[in-house]
Formats: sequence, structure tokens, C-alpha cells
Amino acid sequence: MIQPQKKIGVLPIALASLLINPVPDDVVFYYLVQKGSLEEEWTKRFLPHSKILSYDLKTSDADIKRIAILNDSDLTQLLKTNNIESFLYTDIVKKNVTEWGKKNAINIISSQFDSSKPYENKLWFDSYLSANNIPKPQAEIFKIGQPLKLLSQGKIVLQDPDSCSSLGTYYIDNQKDLDQLIATKELKADYPYLARHFMLGTTYGIEIFISPGHVVLSAVRRQCFYPDKINNKSSFAGIQWVPSKQLSDKLISNINTIFISLGESLYKDNFLGYASFDFIVDANELIFVLECNPRFTTGSKHILRFPELVSNYPTGTMLIDAFFSNTKYPAKAQISPFPNSSFNGSFLYLIYFPELVGHPIVTGLAHQSGVYELNGTEIVFKDPDIRTITNIHKQFIYFSDTPPEKQISESLDYANIVSNFPLYDELGQINKDGNLIKNHFSQ
Repeated sequence: MIQPQKKIGVLPIALASLLINPVPDDVVFYYLVQKGSLEEEWTKRFLPHSKILSYDLKTSDADIKRIAILNDSDLTQLLKTNNIESFLYTDIVKKNVTEWGKKNAINIISSQFDSSKPYENKLWFDSYLSANNIPKPQAEIFKIGQPLKLLSQGKIVLQDPDSCSSLGTYYIDNQKDLDQLIATKELKADYPYLARHFMLGTTYGIEIFISPGHVVLSAVRRQCFYPDKINNKSSFAGIQWVPSKQLSDKLISNINTIFISLGESLYKDNFLGYASFDFIVDANELIFVLECNPRFTTGSKHILRFPELVSNYPTGTMLIDAFFSNTKYPAKAQISPFPNSSFNGSFLYLIYFPELVGHPIVTGLAHQSGVYELNGTEIVFKDPDIRTITNIHKQFIYFSDTPPEKQISESLDYANIVSNFPLYDELGQINKDGNLIKNHFSQ
């Protein structure tokens, strides 16, 4: 008897859903796009029109678009009308997302969200690391009005436990810095913050994919930042994947020891999906784990399209299969350690910075989203279908849903670049190719 195909709603705007390969045979994707948007225009150039469903979004504010999709649009009705009972959500899954799913009988496919184990909460995860004897920077809990003991040892990093990316992160050199920060009223009263000793070293990220019977480690990537600071904060620029041959045998051994242990710990919790970890490596190549993001991240797009980063496991397919199969977790997982990867692609946020020029900026003309090729200094459009990117020539994905000729007065990441070649130098600064691309699409 032929089983009916499982319908899954996906958001092309997140890019990751389009890069899952292969899509399981018993699954059909329906592509949910905003009516009248650049995204809708783009997807209709290469996806089957019968599988594109357009929703009305009440807000025009692009900055809150992804949050508003669930609550300020007719997306829910669109899913129900088309008998779509599952939704692949690649953004941060918080309580409001799971409640929306339960209320509307829609299955949320994502990395596991368990309110009793909030891995993304900085305070909870710091305690989790301690309980599992995973090395981490020295830390303490800080509230306004209490002494910050770690300051006596030098610079510290202060974080809102629920912060994301560089938002809610503060670098403090001394008591004067802390007093000035408190005076700005950015910190909340009677609210616990995580204070960590600032460590010198190189910051990396790694993904661990977990499903029944599998713990899979990815290659590592460098975190990169724009050089200019706004309100004493650096803006996250993106990531640079590091070929395995650039790491010493000692560091690779330490990566395997630490992150296989973490992977096994999450496996025992029946975690499903991607868990991304940030960590710092000191001068002695010792690893100190910083935080966890249990979700799709900027690195997921590369992992889905270039699986050599995860020892050639089709992790997107495995996630969907595991979600529908209800397979029990075997007592022991097959461990896939740090891979032998030569991939050196990058992710780059293109950002307008009105604050740095002292006046509003008008966004440039609309460029086609899709795959481009860099031939010397020439940028050539190849295909609207981002799934056609290869690792043969210097290619990259450009995607933007930012309206052209719009005046903005605050920083705005207006486009994503996903490349198969380096866009940063060894210091994490945007290199010649990265600047060429940035300048081309800012016009």
C-alpha cells in the first residue's frame, strides 16, 4: 500500500530548508513566502508554482518579519487549508513557537526544544558544563548592586543569559566600565547576568548533529566580526570554515575529546538535531567551551550543501526521517569524530551601518538572489536556484529580501552571502574577495 506523502511547510527565506539534500521520498515541501515580496518573486523563478504558498504579512518591518510570520500573518490558515501538519522551523525555537504549534496542531520540526533543559540559556548551560566536567572560563552570576568579584582578575564578559549573537554581550575592563554600563540603564534591575573571565585565544564554533544512533561532529569555523564598533560593541560579520589540515593533531584530539563527550551527554538526553557550540582555544591549545545554540545556525547552510563538513552525513534528511520515524535511541551511538575536511567557505552578513557615517542610508538597488560566480574581479549571476551551487568554481549564494531605496537609520543586515571560498583572512577580517562582493551589492 502506498503511503501518502508527508507535507512540510518550509520558509525559503531561511535558505537552509532549500539546501536539504536529498528530500526524503515520502516528503513533499511546500514553500511559504510573503505575498508581493522579493522572496516570492525569487522563488517563482525556480520552484514549482503549485508548491509555493503565499501568506499576507500585516507588518512591513523587515527587522521583525520572522517573528511576525507566525502571529501577524495568515500563515496558520494557509497551512490548515492545504492540510499541512508539519512546519520546518530553522530559527530560534522558543516557548511561543512550540505553543503556536500545539495550539494549531502543527508539528514543529527543528532541533529539540525542551524548556527543562534550555541549552541556549547562558546561566543554565554554564552550570551544565560544570556538572559534566567540561572545561570553561571561570564565571559567576552578577546582579546590579552586587560586587563583581571576577573584575579583580581583569577583563570580563557580561552576558544576558537569553541573549543571541552579540546582542546583550558587554566587555568590561574595570569597575568604571561597569558603572558606566549600569548608568546607561541597559542592564535590567534584579536580573541575573553571566559574568565570565575574558580569555585570550582564538574563538571557534562547531556543530554536533544528534539523531537516534548517531553523534556527528562537524569541522570547525572561525567567528568573524566587522572592525568598527558601535556603542563599544563589534558586529558579527559571519563565519569562516577552517580546513582540517590547518589544525594541529593535538588540537584535533582535544576537539574530539571535549565534543564527543558533550555529544554523548546530549545523546543521553535524547536530543535531536543540531547543537552548535562556541569555544575558545588558548595558546596551549586547550579548549574552553563558551555557549550552546541548539538550532540551525549560519553554519548549517554549508553543512547541508557541502556534507564533507560532517563526514558526508545527509544530516537534514536524517533530521526529518528521525522526526517522523519515532525511532528509539539505541543505548550507544555511532560516533563520527572530527572530519577530514578541506572546505574553506564562508558566511557573510552584508550590513548597512548608518551610525558610522552619522546619517541615514538609502538601501541600494535590488539584486537578483541566487548563485553567483566570482571570475577574477568579475561577479557573474549564474542561477536563481541556490541548490545549484557547487564546489568546483568560486561560487556564492546571494540572498536579500530588503526593499530597494529604503531609508534606514539603524544598522541593518540586508543580505546573506554563502560562499564556497574564503571571504576572511587569517585574522578574521574581510578579505579582498569579501570586500569586492560587499561593495558590489551595496550599490
